[in-house]
Amino acid sequence: MIVGAGPVGLLLANLLQKWGVSFRLIDKNAGPSTATTSRVVHSRTLEMLRHLGVAEQAVSNGFTLKQFSLQANSKRVPNDNFSYLDACYPFLLSLPASTLEQILLERLDASGLGVEWNTELVELQNQPQSVQMLLHHADGRDERLSARWMVACDGAHRRIATSQPRRVQALQHDAVFLAGDSAPIGHPLADQAINLGMGEAYNLAWKIAYVDQGLAAPALLQSYNEECFPTTLRAESMVHRVLVWLRDNILPLLGDWRPLQRTLASMICAHHYRYGKSTGIQESLTNRQRAHWNKKGRKSRFPTAAPRAGQLAPDIELWQPPGTPPRRLMDLFQGTFTLLVFSAADQFSSLLPGYYVLADAVQTDYPGIKAYCVIDALGSAGAPFQHSTLLDPDWRLHKRYHARAGTLMLIRPDGYIAFQGLDITTLMTYLHVRSGLVKVKKKQLPARMI
Repeated sequence: MIVGAGPVGLLLANLLQKWGVSFRLIDKNAGPSTATTSRVVHSRTLEMLRHLGVAEQAVSNGFTLKQFSLQANSKRVPNDNFSYLDACYPFLLSLPASTLEQILLERLDASGLGVEWNTELVELQNQPQSVQMLLHHADGRDERLSARWMVACDGAHRRIATSQPRRVQALQHDAVFLAGDSAPIGHPLADQAINLGMGEAYNLAWKIAYVDQGLAAPALLQSYNEECFPTTLRAESMVHRVLVWLRDNILPLLGDWRPLQRTLASMICAHHYRYGKSTGIQESLTNRQRAHWNKKGRKSRFPTAAPRAGQLAPDIELWQPPGTPPRRLMDLFQGTFTLLVFSAADQFSSLLPGYYVLADAVQTDYPGIKAYCVIDALGSAGAPFQHSTLLDPDWRLHKRYHARAGTLMLIRPDGYIAFQGLDITTLMTYLHVRSGLVKVKKKQLPARMI
């Protein structure tokens, strides 16, 4: 059950529909919002909309903001330039609130599902494995029902869901989850609250889908609060303290320095958030292993920092043969864990068959994972499993991930790095103990989320 058909509830509903999870979406209002006020849609939120196939529609209906000016002590400081953002969408998008909701509503309607308007949640009994609810319909009819989970995406039911009249202390209480406006602890700068809420919906959606389809254990859902609640608190602190301090003290002096501009843009647009302390995240690479490796006997220079487990996986445009459509790395992550096995070798290397055996074994044992070998080649002819190959002849992917031969990178459906390391045994132990994923026998494989 999803309560609230604003942007957060609509995003959650569309994601669950895409990933094959049944649900009901209710809202006490008579219909969608007609507000003409603009929303600022962050770069990271556009990536979520991309996974639904509606990002370009949103961009075409809005106004892109590549930079804006701030004032400190009544003086203008250098512009905050979002074109420096290392992302697919290096800008903010100004979009009417009603348009954003309409785009999501239209996609949901096209799938044959919709919102139950004029339907209000009036009573809730929260239990560890289910939620008992009383709904009141516009025609005066009351309905009692039970749901496996309930996600409150409107602030009105925060007290009903948590029995806490003030600021929430957690985003999960047994089978009830809070997202977006039900956890109003964001900040109005660049619409932080609504974008944080949509990020929470994305974090929760893939976990519900994995548990619902038997790809992960129910305990995986506990990581929602473990990851999102501290992130929201850090975001609030960042806006109130860090960004204000930078605006008043550093930007007037170093505002045009590109690394600072890139960092600020990343902080505002949610690319900077990290889940490094989550129990489902494991970093097994040392600093030396990240920074020291050779490309065919020559040391390589890195234009960007090495990614770490718990961070958003860097997105780049993948190498494609001439005449083929462009392809981005982030598009591989939709609906599945993605294991990247970096070979630092061409298709004739004696090490490559072993990497393919590993890739095939992982995705056979764990149907929630799709594995790829990244090879230095212009084509996959001769490779043992062509469907599991990413071509990287110019080493753009190796370089962006600071990946030496044998680097193993496991990326979650929401695009965050769950594990990175060099040791196969360490990866297998992580999958069995910490990932939350279920090892399934071949005869029991469910349909992979598409």
